[in-house]
Amino acid sequence: MSCTNIIIDLRAVKAPFYIEFGDHFNFALNFFDADNVAIDLSTILDAQLIVDDVEVASLGDGITVTGVDNNTLTFAKANALAVGKYQYSIVVTDSDGLIKTYIDGKMTVE
Repeated sequence: MSCTNIIIDLRAVKAPFYIEFGDHFNFALNFFDADNVAIDLSTILDAQLIVDDVEVASLGDGITVTGVDNNTLTFAKANALAVGKYQYSIVVTDSDGLIKTYIDGKMTVE
């Protein structure tokens, strides 16, 4: 077997995030694997929304697991960020304690 042209890319999806100043974080993300099968999040240990290295929401504090297949993270949390640009990430810790950053990028509060 030759491995000369194989690239394994485990990086997070890069996604810009825009929110109006004073608006709450109020959105939901559905999680599916590469075969479009729902990823069951019912046993995760934590999920976090991190902005500039500060946790602004976590599982049970602004983030819940929802959806028919338990594959949705629903975010509902007050936003205390000032107008500006930030780095953010959405991180999940699975039932084995393994950490995966699913989404990250620049957040703009306007």
